[in-house]
Amino acid sequence: MARNDIPNGWDKIRQNVQETERLMGQKQYNQSMIKAKQTVEYMVKLQCEQAGIMEGSMDSMIHELYNNGWNLKIHRRALLTDLTNIGTKAAKNGDNGAYNANQAYHVLSQEIYSFADNGKAPRGKTPGR
Repeated sequence: MARNDIPNGWDKIRQNVQETERLMGQKQYNQSMIKAKQTVEYMVKLQCEQAGIMEGSMDSMIHELYNNGWNLKIHRRALLTDLTNIGTKAAKNGDNGAYNANQAYHVLSQEIYSFADNGKAPRGKTPGR
Protein backbone atom coordinates (compact mmCIF):
# COMPACT_ATOMS: atom_id res chain seq x y z
CA MET A 1 0.00 0.00 0.00
CA ALA A 2 1.45 3.31 -1.04
CA ARG A 3 1.60 6.35 1.21
CA ASN A 4 -1.29 7.84 -0.76
CA ASP A 5 -3.44 4.86 0.26
CA ILE A 6 -3.39 5.81 3.96
CA PRO A 7 -6.94 7.25 3.75
CA ASN A 8 -8.13 3.85 2.49
CA GLY A 9 -6.29 2.29 5.42
CA TRP A 10 -8.11 4.65 7.75
CA ASP A 11 -11.44 3.48 6.33
CA LYS A 12 -10.60 -0.11 7.17
CA ILE A 13 -9.33 0.84 10.63
CA ARG A 14 -12.45 2.88 11.33
CA GLN A 15 -14.68 0.00 10.24
CA ASN A 16 -12.74 -2.46 12.41
CA VAL A 17 -12.93 -0.18 15.45
CA GLN A 18 -16.67 0.25 14.97
CA GLU A 19 -17.02 -3.52 14.65
CA THR A 20 -14.97 -4.02 17.85
CA GLU A 21 -17.20 -1.54 19.68
CA ARG A 22 -20.36 -3.16 18.33
CA LEU A 23 -19.20 -6.60 19.43
CA MET A 24 -18.37 -5.32 22.90
CA GLY A 25 -21.78 -3.66 23.14
CA GLN A 26 -23.37 -7.00 22.30
CA LYS A 27 -21.18 -8.70 24.92
CA GLN A 28 -19.49 -10.77 22.23
CA TYR A 29 -16.19 -10.25 23.99
CA ASN A 30 -14.42 -13.14 22.30
CA GLN A 31 -14.98 -11.73 18.83
CA SER A 32 -14.19 -8.17 19.96
CA MET A 33 -10.77 -9.28 21.27
CA ILE A 34 -9.98 -11.01 18.01
CA LYS A 35 -11.07 -7.96 15.98
CA ALA A 36 -9.00 -5.60 18.18
CA LYS A 37 -5.90 -7.76 17.67
CA GLN A 38 -6.46 -7.93 13.91
CA THR A 39 -6.90 -4.16 13.71
CA VAL A 40 -3.70 -3.36 15.58
CA GLU A 41 -1.80 -5.89 13.46
CA TYR A 42 -3.16 -4.21 10.33
CA MET A 43 -2.05 -0.80 11.62
CA VAL A 44 1.47 -2.10 12.32
CA LYS A 45 1.67 -3.57 8.80
CA LEU A 46 0.44 -0.32 7.29
CA GLN A 47 3.09 1.65 9.20
CA CYS A 48 5.74 -0.81 8.02
CA GLU A 49 4.68 -0.30 4.42
CA GLN A 50 4.81 3.45 4.96
CA ALA A 51 8.30 3.17 6.49
CA GLY A 52 9.61 0.79 3.82
CA ILE A 53 10.00 -2.08 6.30
CA MET A 54 9.61 -5.61 4.99
CA GLU A 55 6.69 -7.58 6.38
CA GLY A 56 7.68 -10.25 8.86
CA SER A 57 6.61 -11.42 12.27
CA MET A 58 4.75 -8.91 14.40
CA ASP A 59 7.74 -8.85 16.78
CA SER A 60 10.23 -8.02 14.02
CA MET A 61 7.99 -5.40 12.41
CA ILE A 62 7.40 -3.59 15.71
CA HIS A 63 11.10 -3.79 16.53
CA GLU A 64 11.99 -2.25 13.16
CA LEU A 65 9.41 0.50 13.58
CA TYR A 66 10.97 1.41 16.93
CA ASN A 67 14.48 1.27 15.47
CA ASN A 68 13.43 3.60 12.66
CA GLY A 69 11.88 6.15 15.01
CA TRP A 70 8.22 5.32 14.47
CA ASN A 71 6.54 5.82 17.80
CA LEU A 72 3.94 3.36 18.89
CA LYS A 73 1.75 4.82 21.63
CA ILE A 74 2.07 1.91 24.00
CA HIS A 75 5.18 0.03 24.94
CA ARG A 76 6.22 -2.69 22.53
CA ARG A 77 5.89 -5.33 25.27
CA ALA A 78 2.26 -4.43 25.84
CA LEU A 79 1.54 -4.60 22.15
CA LEU A 80 3.30 -7.89 21.64
CA THR A 81 2.42 -9.75 24.80
CA ASP A 82 -0.77 -8.29 26.18
CA LEU A 83 -2.72 -7.89 22.98
CA THR A 84 -1.27 -10.98 21.34
CA ASN A 85 -1.99 -13.11 24.40
CA ILE A 86 -5.49 -11.72 24.75
CA GLY A 87 -6.27 -12.26 21.07
CA THR A 88 -4.72 -15.73 21.07
CA LYS A 89 -6.65 -16.79 24.16
CA ALA A 90 -9.82 -15.53 22.55
CA ALA A 91 -9.17 -17.36 19.29
CA LYS A 92 -7.74 -20.61 20.64
CA ASN A 93 -9.27 -20.96 24.09
CA GLY A 94 -12.59 -19.22 23.56
CA ASP A 95 -11.92 -16.55 26.20
CA ASN A 96 -15.03 -14.40 26.42
CA GLY A 97 -14.21 -12.23 29.43
CA ALA A 98 -15.25 -8.59 29.61
CA TYR A 99 -12.02 -7.56 31.40
CA ASN A 100 -9.73 -8.89 28.66
CA ALA A 101 -11.98 -7.44 25.97
CA ASN A 102 -11.71 -4.02 27.62
CA GLN A 103 -7.92 -4.40 27.83
CA ALA A 104 -7.72 -5.27 24.13
CA TYR A 105 -9.92 -2.29 23.27
CA HIS A 106 -7.71 -0.03 25.40
CA VAL A 107 -4.61 -1.14 23.48
CA LEU A 108 -6.42 -0.55 20.20
CA SER A 109 -7.52 2.93 21.29
CA GLN A 110 -3.98 3.90 22.28
CA GLU A 111 -2.55 2.70 18.99
CA ILE A 112 -5.10 4.67 16.96
CA TYR A 113 -3.76 7.92 18.42
CA SER A 114 -0.22 6.86 17.65
CA PHE A 115 -1.16 5.84 14.14
CA ALA A 116 -2.71 9.24 13.51
CA ASP A 117 0.50 10.93 14.69
CA ASN A 118 2.59 8.77 12.36
CA GLY A 119 1.07 10.26 9.21
CA LYS A 120 4.39 11.90 8.52
CA ALA A 121 7.88 10.50 8.63
CA PRO A 122 9.59 10.43 12.03
CA ARG A 123 12.50 12.68 12.94
CA GLY A 124 12.80 14.13 9.44
CA LYS A 125 13.02 10.75 7.68
CA THR A 126 11.32 10.06 4.40
CA PRO A 127 9.09 6.96 4.34
CA GLY A 128 10.58 4.13 2.33
CA ARG A 129 14.18 5.21 2.86
